[in-house]
Amino acid sequence: MLSHSAKLQSRHRLTLWLELLLAAAAGLEPRQGVLIGRDGEHFRVVSRISPPPPSEARQQLEQLRHWREQHRSLCWPVPPDTGWAFAQAERKQAGSGLAKARGVWEGGYAGLAEREREVMAVCFGSSLPTSELLHARAMELALGLFDPLLERSEEARR
Repeated sequence: MLSHSAKLQSRHRLTLWLELLLAAAAGLEPRQGVLIGRDGEHFRVVSRISPPPPSEARQQLEQLRHWREQHRSLCWPVPPDTGWAFAQAERKQAGSGLAKARGVWEGGYAGLAEREREVMAVCFGSSLPTSELLHARAMELALGLFDPLLERSEEARR
């Protein structure tokens, strides 16, 4: 279980996913991962994640290790929240990911643009448009990172 008192971000989901993968790969037989986050003044279950079988968990961990080695000296080519928005939208409706990602990366009505965060501005530049950010390889990596998690996630209803 992972609980977070601030607004949930993709990194919180990835942290829980990594912990679940490690437990499953080690043969600890976790039942599920539960993400709890703030909803106004209260906390609630946001998502439940079912663990993969140990062999699949080990494959996922190996893929993550490989990507880490590839991008050790460079920024991961997809901003985390933008990548999450893209993958989540694509999973719901193919072809809708770019518009959703644009809203996260460039901001929108009452939404802070992810590209305005200091670390993102350093990695990608604060004026980079979504159309240049999410090239074919970046979209492939976003889906590769988030699809296994989305496949095993069940969003809790409010």
